[in-house]
Amino acid sequence: MIELRFLGEPAPQGSKVLTRFGAMREASKKVEPWRAVIQYQSEQQYKGPVITEAVSVEITFLIARSKGHWSTRKGKENQLLPSAPAHHTSAPDVDKLTRGLLDPLTVRCGGCVLQDDSLVVEIVARKRYANFGESAGALVKIIQTPDK
Repeated sequence: MIELRFLGEPAPQGSKVLTRFGAMREASKKVEPWRAVIQYQSEQQYKGPVITEAVSVEITFLIARSKGHWSTRKGKENQLLPSAPAHHTSAPDVDKLTRGLLDPLTVRCGGCVLQDDSLVVEIVARKRYANFGESAGALVKIIQTPDK
């Protein structure tokens, strides 16, 4: 099993917009910096050979809470307000976050972990708010799937 930790603001990939010159580009301006983070940090963390076999992937996206979710009382700054939501149910969508993470892991997109994201045969993806003191980003587990 390979475990990777990416620090930064997860960004969705998927929606495209037409430029005034007729080209298509990502709608989110945050996706390119996020992809660069994934590529750089995966090179730092993963020293094995490029994976060319089927894999299962488990991803947990950690989304930073807004300051309005936390208490402002002195000595209680690490406590959530009762009104703070338990789950991150707003944009970005977990499926678009997954696309924004898997592509930069592939050789085709400049990554060093997977030959291609078509090797992923199973995905478990979730998003949640980062806990107090926990950085935003993503936790990734890649498990090579044995041949049957």
